[in-house]
Amino acid sequence: MRYALTALAILAAIIWGTWLIVVPRDMIQEKIESSLTDGGISVKAKGLSKGLFYSLGIEALEVSRDGRLVLSVYDLQVLPTWSSLLRLRAGLRYSGELAGGTLRGSASTDGRSHDIMLEARDVQLALTEVYNLTGQRLEGSVEAYMKFSDHVGTGTVKAQQLRALDVMVQGFKVPEDLFHTARGAFNVKGNRLEVTSLALEGEGVYARLSGKLDPVSADLKLEVMPEAPDLEMLMSAAMGKYKASAGHYIIPIKQRF
Repeated sequence: MRYALTALAILAAIIWGTWLIVVPRDMIQEKIESSLTDGGISVKAKGLSKGLFYSLGIEALEVSRDGRLVLSVYDLQVLPTWSSLLRLRAGLRYSGELAGGTLRGSASTDGRSHDIMLEARDVQLALTEVYNLTGQRLEGSVEAYMKFSDHVGTGTVKAQQLRALDVMVQGFKVPEDLFHTARGAFNVKGNRLEVTSLALEGEGVYARLSGKLDPVSADLKLEVMPEAPDLEMLMSAAMGKYKASAGHYIIPIKQRF
């Protein structure tokens, strides 16, 4: 038994030594950045370091669209999941910090199919760089869960303490405290996201958002149902042409990014 353990330790040292010494850090960084770059979206992995057990550390993973920073993940840690090997799959798990909150998840593949799961908690919208892409400024705390299999996936999202600091809809500036919560579901296929239904709630108003987004455009529909009389008067004056019936407005949102 002692000799078997010694042999195992030597083998482990050879494997880990190969990882730490033979595989260049620059090669790993180039592979990560090239595999995540697609359709105008570019990714930079800054401060990459290798650790034991095939682990990776990345100080900052920056996502840009046409040179504009739109998302940053800090202190990203990537570790292999040895349990995946029992199912003959290569796997990893990761965690990091996203806009004051946490991001964690896992990914695995058997060479033919690919599964990805990610979960974000307590993400602060005011700390994200998404404004650089959409031009819309929001505050609030967000939780999201997404699961993908071969580039097709589903997800849910929930936001609380929402405030619209600089949001325009068809030339109408949305009042800062119009909606305070949002929750809904979406589907993903390739680089297109379909919002099946996102419900927004506020004091005396309810709305529902649905439609599709991709890296270059948005094609959405916002249904607003005000209940408060003063809000109904404001909507009627500002959005009268979108009035479908009493207390029901259907507003198209089409935008190029």
